[in-house]
Amino acid sequence: MEQEIEVINLDIQGMSCASCVISVEKALGDVEGVELAEVNFALNRAAVHYNPEIANPSALEASVEAAGFEASRLQDFADAPEPSEQSEQEYVKFRGKMWLALVFTVPLVLLAMGPMLGFSLPLLFSPETNPLRYGLIQLLLTLPVLWAGREFYSKGVPAFLRRKPNMDTLVALGTAAAVGFSLWNLFGTQLNAEGFYFETAGVIIALILLGKSLEAKSKSRASAAISSLLKLRPKEAILVHEGKESNISIDLVHPGDVLRVRPGGIIRQMELLSKVPVMWMNRC
Repeated sequence: MEQEIEVINLDIQGMSCASCVISVEKALGDVEGVELAEVNFALNRAAVHYNPEIANPSALEASVEAAGFEASRLQDFADAPEPSEQSEQEYVKFRGKMWLALVFTVPLVLLAMGPMLGFSLPLLFSPETNPLRYGLIQLLLTLPVLWAGREFYSKGVPAFLRRKPNMDTLVALGTAAAVGFSLWNLFGTQLNAEGFYFETAGVIIALILLGKSLEAKSKSRASAAISSLLKLRPKEAILVHEGKESNISIDLVHPGDVLRVRPGGIIRQMELLSKVPVMWMNRC
């Protein structure tokens, strides 16, 4: 006898790139009893086809959390939080971090690149006359930028330790190397103003946060459009029984029911097709 396969929808949080999607799909696919796992990065959703006699929702959530992400089950698509609201919240979060990073990165770049661009710095913190103060000011300007991008380290480093690096890992390693090398030249055995690369870390984090904010804004608009389309789904169907018509909830439709679809009417095709065979009457 063929075993029954069920489908569960999961809300996935913490994905930042296509590599994260692959990690989540692999984590779900490794659970015994899972037949298929499909992850939608734009909507932060995962549809898992599994055998309920072998796997269970708790095991699926645990596998995602073990991979470094957050998962919560959705009993029905209607129970899911609005994707547009989530994307808008994500956009607001990244926008705030982006502005914090940019506010400190711009003067940091001007300070670090000023001599190369022909700007003369005051003698008070010039790299020629006072390299220590020159480096300390750059360090102080870099710290808020690192704070704005702290999520890269809190997610990237654990992913690296799990041997599943992602984009956050790349940003974390690159900026950490730049800051670490600069600190060595600032506080090491020999002060070297030419070895300061604080602005490199600042620019990387600021630009990545800018890209993430733009991406979140695009996702917010796309999700709002999808949500508007989903609101057009009818919640009722017209049941024909013994020559009489009655409106019933779409969830109460069973195989063998006769439904009437009037011209211009809207049907929830995918859901009803899953309940086949259903007989259709398309007459006035």
